[in-house]
Amino acid sequence: MAPAPREPVRPGLSPLYYLHLAGRQVQDLLAEAMATSPLDPAEYALYSLIFESGQTTATHLAAEAGVPLTTMLDTVRNLERRGHVHRRPDPRDRRAMLVALTMEGLAVHRAANAHFELADAALRDHLDLDPEALSKSLAALAESAALAAGTLRQSRQGETG
Repeated sequence: MAPAPREPVRPGLSPLYYLHLAGRQVQDLLAEAMATSPLDPAEYALYSLIFESGQTTATHLAAEAGVPLTTMLDTVRNLERRGHVHRRPDPRDRRAMLVALTMEGLAVHRAANAHFELADAALRDHLDLDPEALSKSLAALAESAALAAGTLRQSRQGETG
């Protein structure tokens, strides 16, 4: 797909429009860079969450990924069948299981990371902003969107309750 021409920011358009546009372009970038990767972009993100934590619970992964716990438990079982994660009881809470990447999971993550790094480098080559400042702004935007969604949810529940 040809890159969309950079259009000037038009007054009156919501930041949500540009966020949507950026999200679509980032999906395209990652799909292109990871086309021959052993993991797709969503899988890579999940493996990265596990990698960064060393070991974590499915509950924590579900919260971080923004998916229901039941969905994450199914995903973890699939990763375990692939031989990419292992689970063991959490010594602090025997009801919980800690999830960690296996050696094979680490190797797959490392191979996929090379593809992700290509996307990251290509983006930085075309970025006219400080990457650290952009990351902070995007994190603040994500937090604001979560708070706004919560406000709308409460408002809707108040109308129906």
